[in-house]
Amino acid sequence: MVIFYYRELGQVGEHVISVAICDDEETMVSLEKEKLLSISDDSELKIKTFTNGEVLLKKVQQEDFDIICLDIEMPNLNGMELAKRIRELGRESLLIFITNYENKVFQSLYYAPFRFIRKQYLEEELEEAYLSAKEQILQSRMVYTFEDKKIMRNISIKDILYLEVKGHWIFINTAEKQYKIRETMKEMEEQFGQYNFLRPHVSFLVNPEWVYLVGDKELLLENKISIPLSRSKKEEVKQQLAEYMGRRYQ
Repeated sequence: MVIFYYRELGQVGEHVISVAICDDEETMVSLEKEKLLSISDDSELKIKTFTNGEVLLKKVQQEDFDIICLDIEMPNLNGMELAKRIRELGRESLLIFITNYENKVFQSLYYAPFRFIRKQYLEEELEEAYLSAKEQILQSRMVYTFEDKKIMRNISIKDILYLEVKGHWIFINTAEKQYKIRETMKEMEEQFGQYNFLRPHVSFLVNPEWVYLVGDKELLLENKISIPLSRSKKEEVKQQLAEYMGRRYQ
C-alpha cells in the first residue's frame, strides 16, 4: 500500500506556514501582514513581525521560518547582509526581498531569493509570491509511505533522486539509501507524475529538483549520477524541465 501525505511537526495534515516579516517601516510591516492574512486561512499562517534586522537574526537562530520577507534598505543590518547571515546559519527559508530599488535585483540573486518584490506593486506581487511559496513548501513536506520488508517506511518526496525498474521491482534511490518495492513503472509514473517527475528513459523516473544538466544522451544529477536519456524523450524532457523551472523560479 502506498500513501502520500503531508509531513509536519505535530500532527500529520497540519499545513501551518511560518512567516517572518522584517522592515524598519512599521507601516510596511502592517501592509505585508494584512495582505498575507487576506489571501490565506487564519489557521494556515503563523506570522511574526520585526522592525530590526538584528532582532530577526537572533530569532532565526532559535526558530526556523518557512518564508522570510526582507526589506533591503534597513539601518544597521540591511536585507542583503541579513540574508547572508541567515544562509550562513544553514537556514533554507524562502527569502522574499521587498524594496523600492529595482537595481538591487541582481545583487540579491547571490542569496537565492524566491522572489524580488517592488514595493509599489506589493499588492499583486506579494500574493503571487506567497501562493507559489505555499505550493512549494507543502510539496516539500509530502511523504511517500510504503512497505519494505514488513516495515512501513516514510521518505520525503524531495529526498528521492530517481526510481529505476528492474524486472518486477522498483528501486527507490535517495542520496543515502536504496529501497526496493514491488510495483510497476506505470503505477509509479501515475503516482509521481503529480510531483513533476521526468521519464527520460523507459526504466527511470527522475526528480527534476535534482537535475543538474541535460546532456545529449544522459541526465546528470547534482551528485554526478548519470541517468540515460532516450533520443525520443530528449525534447519532451527538456520542455518539461523548462516548465518546471519556470514555475519554480519565475
